[in-house]
Amino acid sequence: MNGAFHSPSHLADLNAHERDVRIAFDEGRHKYFIDDDGRNVVSVTTYLKRFFEEFDGRRIIRIHGSRWRATSGHKYEKKTDDDILREWEENRALQSALGTSMHERFEAFYNRLDLEDDQLSIAVLRESDSSPLSPEDEQFDRFHRAHKLIPYRTEMRVFDTVSRLAGSIDMLAYDTTRSDPNSARRYVMYDWKRSSKELTPDAPHYGRMCRGVLAHLPDTAYTHYVMQQNMYAHLLKECYDTHIDRMYLVRFHPSIDDYQLVPVPRWTREVEAIMQHRRRHLRLTRLWRGLTVAFCSFLLFGNETREIERAKRSRTSV
Repeated sequence: MNGAFHSPSHLADLNAHERDVRIAFDEGRHKYFIDDDGRNVVSVTTYLKRFFEEFDGRRIIRIHGSRWRATSGHKYEKKTDDDILREWEENRALQSALGTSMHERFEAFYNRLDLEDDQLSIAVLRESDSSPLSPEDEQFDRFHRAHKLIPYRTEMRVFDTVSRLAGSIDMLAYDTTRSDPNSARRYVMYDWKRSSKELTPDAPHYGRMCRGVLAHLPDTAYTHYVMQQNMYAHLLKECYDTHIDRMYLVRFHPSIDDYQLVPVPRWTREVEAIMQHRRRHLRLTRLWRGLTVAFCSFLLFGNETREIERAKRSRTSV
């Protein structure tokens, strides 16, 4: 929104983990690096996409385009396929930018929370910006007043050297329901979502199901986000000795009256299925690369060997 929302690091400095220095993220390429090595490293979000149907704009237009254009007054009545696709892409980019901006504001808020008095709000952070608060900011202020989270980390990058999976966690807060919440490194995870889509277990999926090891689950944004949070909880437990007591999606959007706090269930079986799939994928990738190298070596050095033998025979015949 304005320059007041920088990329804060207070919580990362205050609650640094020894593994923090081993992971880096190239925003331009959306690429993670583990120990300065990006080979085979993939984000949890990207890896999960293979189990969900990819958005195919042209296919949707082929199915519905005739009906849209036959409906008087429909917003796509007089638009070409390319017009519709361009409009969808522009809207996708806009919504992505708005979501990123929202995340940055919330991150800035929690990194200043313990440095300010109890009256800190998004409005205070805006400083010289006198424009009205966005619906998302108003919803967030109500969320903060209702829940008073004590932040541990924001945008914490996590990784696993074996699976080569990595990701960034929106928010880890202390579990204040425990008398000594930090004694066993147990926390509550929050994922901020600026989403117009319903984020509930019974959200409509129109018969679409996930693929592969997740084929028993409906193909919805809720399923994707729940899997994402469960994967992060797994990485924290296995690689950071950090335990997540509860997980939530927190939905903000101008189309809803107030924020929605959505509990995230434990999907341990699905996480293990994903991890097994990833391990198989890496084994096959390494095997294929090994075979490719061996085949190329055979072609290169095999030809050299044949040339040497041919030269020997030529000298012998002379």
